[in-house]
Amino acid sequence: MASSGWLDLLLRGLLAGGLVSLATTLAARAGPGFSGIILGFPAGILTIAWALHERYGAEVARMTVSMTQRGMLSLLAFCAVSYLGVGRLPGMVVFMLSLGASMATSSLLFMFSLWRARRLYAREAG
Repeated sequence: MASSGWLDLLLRGLLAGGLVSLATTLAARAGPGFSGIILGFPAGILTIAWALHERYGAEVARMTVSMTQRGMLSLLAFCAVSYLGVGRLPGMVVFMLSLGASMATSSLLFMFSLWRARRLYAREAG
């Protein structure tokens, strides 16, 4: 495991700041509907992937980004329910339904991963 020093911290900060600045500039032209996607995905995922790659190697970074993409399905569920409910239902109802959809999606993903792990374990044991 590599140790991180001040230069590493400075480079990460500059990378994250640069990505956020670029995304913010692009978001101003793209409009509010697209700006959340532009800001959230590149700044967060790329910064995390780069830091993991530097510290633990390419395989850990690759697996983390892969799992993050799967985990974003719960964010997609939250956003989809929010989009469909805003303006039609009271705000707190929309939030609770969105949160429920996100939690249900996360639970389903967790149960699916357990099912796959048990299936793999049974195949290896048998």
